Amino acid sequence: MLLALLVIVLPFIMGGREAWGHRFLITGSLALAACWGLYATVARRRLVLSGFELLFVAGLAVVWFQVQPQTPDEMNRFSPEYERLLPAWSLTQIHNASSDASEHAAVAQEQQSNKQPAAWNTLSFLPEETRHAWWVLLSYLIIAMVTMQRLRTIDDCERMLKCVCIGGVAMTVFAIIQYSLSNGRYFWFYRNPYTGTSELLKGAFTNRNHFAQFLALSIGPLLWWLTKGLRNPQKPAAPAKIRSRKRRPAAARNRSFVESGGVLTVPVTLLLAALCVTVLCVMLSLSRGGMVAATAAFLIAMAGLWRSLKIRTGVSVALIGGAIAVLGLLAVVGQDNFQARVDQIMSGDADTVDPGNARRAIWAADLAAFNAFPIFGTGVGSHAEVYPTYMTDLPEFANTQFSHAESSYINLLMETGLAGISLLALGLLLFLSRLLFGFLRRESAAQRTCIAAVAASATAGILHAVADFIWYVPAIVVTSIVLACAGLRACRKCEEPGGLPAPGIAWLGMTIACLLAMVRVQPNLAARVEAEKHWYSYLTKVYDEQALAAAKEFAYEETNRTRRENLFADILEPATDDDTPKSEIQPVGYQTLLPEDEEPAEDLPVTPDDRMRSVQEKIVLLKAVLAARPTHVHARIALANRLLELFQILQSRSENPFALNQIRDAAVASQFETQSELHEWLRRSFGKNIALAEVADQLARQSLQQCPLVRDAWLTLIETDFLRDTDNSNHQVLVDELLALRQYDPAARYVAGREAIVEQNVGAAIDHWQVVFHASPHHRRGILSLMAPQAPAAFFINLFDPNAEELQDMLAVYDALERPEESAAVLRRLTEVIPAEAREIEDDEERLQLQLVAYAAAVRLVDFAFAESHLRALIEEFPIAYKPRHYLGLVLLQESRFDEARAEFEWCHDRDPGNQWLPKLIVRCRRESLRAAVTDQNDPLRKFRRF
Repeated sequence: MLLALLVIVLPFIMGGREAWGHRFLITGSLALAACWGLYATVARRRLVLSGFELLFVAGLAVVWFQVQPQTPDEMNRFSPEYERLLPAWSLTQIHNASSDASEHAAVAQEQQSNKQPAAWNTLSFLPEETRHAWWVLLSYLIIAMVTMQRLRTIDDCERMLKCVCIGGVAMTVFAIIQYSLSNGRYFWFYRNPYTGTSELLKGAFTNRNHFAQFLALSIGPLLWWLTKGLRNPQKPAAPAKIRSRKRRPAAARNRSFVESGGVLTVPVTLLLAALCVTVLCVMLSLSRGGMVAATAAFLIAMAGLWRSLKIRTGVSVALIGGAIAVLGLLAVVGQDNFQARVDQIMSGDADTVDPGNARRAIWAADLAAFNAFPIFGTGVGSHAEVYPTYMTDLPEFANTQFSHAESSYINLLMETGLAGISLLALGLLLFLSRLLFGFLRRESAAQRTCIAAVAASATAGILHAVADFIWYVPAIVVTSIVLACAGLRACRKCEEPGGLPAPGIAWLGMTIACLLAMVRVQPNLAARVEAEKHWYSYLTKVYDEQALAAAKEFAYEETNRTRRENLFADILEPATDDDTPKSEIQPVGYQTLLPEDEEPAEDLPVTPDDRMRSVQEKIVLLKAVLAARPTHVHARIALANRLLELFQILQSRSENPFALNQIRDAAVASQFETQSELHEWLRRSFGKNIALAEVADQLARQSLQQCPLVRDAWLTLIETDFLRDTDNSNHQVLVDELLALRQYDPAARYVAGREAIVEQNVGAAIDHWQVVFHASPHHRRGILSLMAPQAPAAFFINLFDPNAEELQDMLAVYDALERPEESAAVLRRLTEVIPAEAREIEDDEERLQLQLVAYAAAVRLVDFAFAESHLRALIEEFPIAYKPRHYLGLVLLQESRFDEARAEFEWCHDRDPGNQWLPKLIVRCRRESLRAAVTDQNDPLRKFRRF
């Protein structure tokens, strides 16, 4: 029952990935071992080993060794990269705030009392997650061992295959129902902050690749069960006697078809339908790796079953009908998307399969990390913190976090080094070779078909693992282990295996040990569950605010786009007055072409009170996370950042509204001799608010004690270190340490450049900002805000060669500074850059919108000649586009070319007869044209002027 629960129920707990899934896995496996140990004690069972237990034990030893304290010399022998990456990691240096000997002694005493190491001393960069991974790996070992004990006969193996089939079909049915009736939440009540259920078929998994792989594991067993049903149908009625030898009667032919597997009974029909729907769901998940895995599983299972069973007629009929049904459903519900994914796979081109270069970039970074830590890796669970150190393409993926490598093998190689990957390679080699020899040597059809089903599922997992990290999903691993045990048992002889003698006291000791381990691990598992609940609530709130801000920005852009449709509204006011002189016609203003400075009332930004309320709510959630699990690294540094945000809000309302960097400059300039003097000055000048910065500083230091690679902790420490370092002597050390850890990170480069500007080292700042300017809009605007008050636009144009988007950021900054001459330089550059840049854009709508920005820039420069030529080029390129003709009519109207403008407006009116401004513009053009003609007739020198 426990094995069935782990195979069938665990996938529905979000695939076992989250805290509840880990708790179910670890608790269930320990309970499984305790139950089996108690049974084996009473029944005097022998110990059955597969030979792979030693590999699991070796893996446990590797993970255990990664979290054991090491001396600096020992760590350097494993990898000199520890010393290079963490030259200033000594906590004595980090906590050093002055040269006061008594304070040094106090810090050392505090470290000793808190059992804090003097330097980083474990091979794993994230020891807590590595310790937790040890328990997960132990659970896998227990499941493998107990399954091997439990599978005594081939019938047991077949029941296990059926259990896997039930789990796969149940997940398929649930995925279809959830997707069809989706409200965006898993199980219609659980909201995951990272993903939803409305986009694609995912079932209870957070990733479509994992969902597809889980279903692919069940394809081999489903085919096995189907062929078993076709081969062993219910016995038909006795056929009529054959009266003639020349031609067999119909009854005899029917019997031949039945014996060959042609009876489609109700169970067989249901199995065929289940197989077809499972394959269809794999295809509709649009997981390319899942498609390859499912195809491989199907082909290998069919090859093995075809060779083992004489059922060609029945299987052919059933599978041909199933294939027709699957293709028909694909044509109805998702042929286009499916065909696009298949074309990507069949192309064989790396740029087509990986268009964003994401997989190749993360693989290169992980391989570089492996080269730096080749023996034992960086620690299980440390991928997300380590890869940015070695990812040269990090600026292109600044807004993307790779929680794991997009390859199980590469991820394991980086986190466990040669020690872990060698164990995996040896295990896979032994496993596949035993399956092959067992399939070739066994004479029993039941054993051969079972081996074929297991080999199909194993091949699916091995292939899919190349391009996706599927092995950190417990549901997939548990199912794979159970199938592997069934295959290994089927490779043996049919009689019950003997095994090794095991005394009852040993089984009883295992039972007691598992029960004690279960009791010991429960508090930690419960804490992880509680902390994850509050952490997800915090992330949900953050993402909701980001989505709301994005929605407001989109609505604001749409509002201004509508405004731009009604250009020249200001010149229509005197349209009813025939005597209005032409001089009253207002020129086209830039504010009518691009978003205006004044936002609509409904899109006003949140007030400071709203911001403070939001920050306080986040702080409450983060405090709840740390109350449940004090070692949550990311919650700790997130709380530090929220406290600094609250400090800035409160400071903006205080009598001394200084920002934190201004306070730091003032503190460093004051040259306090001791921390006591510094703290007294801070309390006197800034009151209780400064306590928020002090707590944030302490949280950042604690985060670094748990993982020295957390970038945000170093960034916070650079901002708050002056609270302990009175003479600012440690500040540059921290900046250098940050650059050593994140030399490719735009945020780190931006901070380093900002500190170089403070030190008046412009050359160093520019070297850092070359990485940042093109990578991050947020940091680019920070650079512009720092440098634009002193630097001309030509400085940025010559130095960074900005594109259209970057030029618009520059324009916004110079407009805010009210420097029209620099704004004009940026506008002129826009008119030069956009036509060349637009040629590289494939999407027509996107290309047109960018070209209209160049027109707007020309209008603001009052360069109507360029505006006209540019619009005419757009009309030639987009002959049915509305906006270029509308804007061309406005430009011609501005240049008093009324007849030409009227022609453009009439064309627009034919395309948009409901536009209320177009008739007025047409009337205005006619009136001005007639007025010009009358003036021309009354001119006494008209003939000479015409001549």
